[in-house]
Amino acid sequence: MEREIKFRCWNEATKNMINWRDTEKTFHIRINLPECVLLQFTGLKDKNGKEIFEGDVLKFVFEPSKKHKKGIVHHHQVIWYDKKSKWSLRRTDEKGNLHIVGIGKLDIDTYEVIGNIYENPELLEDKE
Repeated sequence: MEREIKFRCWNEATKNMINWRDTEKTFHIRINLPECVLLQFTGLKDKNGKEIFEGDVLKFVFEPSKKHKKGIVHHHQVIWYDKKSKWSLRRTDEKGNLHIVGIGKLDIDTYEVIGNIYENPELLEDKE
């Protein structure tokens, strides 16, 4: 199995996202630009085929039900969860409870990348 390793960088100084396709440049930049936060590609793509990186915000919609007539929309942050050594989704609910769930190839096709925590921090405020 071959895994594609890619990074992008959030530049704290200029407040912009820098994308790279080759890791040699990424590591070179990291040494020369300490204000860059490296964000790794998860190896996964969302339901639209967009690459998912660490720090992305994903949207998930629960379909309408008897309990929730309009359905529910949750926004999750993509993180590397050291405790479980895997890519995961983090969300804080309206009561302040933290939820962390593993992310896998089987269920990722229901999620959509809608931004990231650096350029769109407001997306982590759930809307019901």
